[in-house]
Amino acid sequence: MELRLNRARELLQKTSKSITEISIACGFSSTSHFSKNVKDQFGCSPKLLGRQLKLAR
Repeated sequence: MELRLNRARELLQKTSKSITEISIACGFSSTSHFSKNVKDQFGCSPKLLGRQLKLAR
């Protein structure tokens, strides 16, 4: 799970793919399941995480 979430974080930072596309690419069965796991791991939604990572570059 951690590997999939780290890959998702990388995609959120480096691509303009949608949350749905990233969740599918990382092997999650639904966007809601993906979002919950991202929030549990990183403390914020995938959308907010992507914004923060892009600003930090």
